[in-house]
Amino acid sequence: MGKTENIIRQGNYPPKLGDILVVSRGMYYHYGVYVGNNKVIHYASKNGDFGDAICVHETTLSRFLRGGRCLICTFSGTYRKPDLGTKVFSMIEHPNLFTVMDSVSAFMVELSSSSFHLYSGKETADRARSRIGEGKYNLFFNNCEHFAIWCKTGIAESVQVSSIVSLLAAIPAKTKGGGL
Repeated sequence: MGKTENIIRQGNYPPKLGDILVVSRGMYYHYGVYVGNNKVIHYASKNGDFGDAICVHETTLSRFLRGGRCLICTFSGTYRKPDLGTKVFSMIEHPNLFTVMDSVSAFMVELSSSSFHLYSGKETADRARSRIGEGKYNLFFNNCEHFAIWCKTGIAESVQVSSIVSLLAAIPAKTKGGGL
């Protein structure tokens, strides 16, 4: 499932300390870090995923799930770096805002990949706690998935955002002869 080769599986209850929890919200997946005692730390508004005052905070597992099924993101012990050659070639061949953004994103992941590490459950929970109160949410660069994946691996990445950017980059640019 993306550059970190994550696999989402149905969770066994209770989740383990430091597990990355995922719940489907229909149009997107919401991520959080299980910190024990039926508590989850995630990047969201206190009244839902979006809204006013989005920040990293602790909530109950049931409030995080909101009736959804708990999935647990597992990580392989290896990291497959993104294919920068293909992305840069695509940017040169069909330059547009989205291919440039995708290439820059891949480059940043490449630069940060040397810090990839699978933290233990306790370390992951501690990393999540260290950011409680942070209010620097950004849908494209610092969302709930970036936060949770960073807590586990040290790399802030969002497969959902990368997938959307890749889809948008595949849309042909408007041509002089009509096009889109």
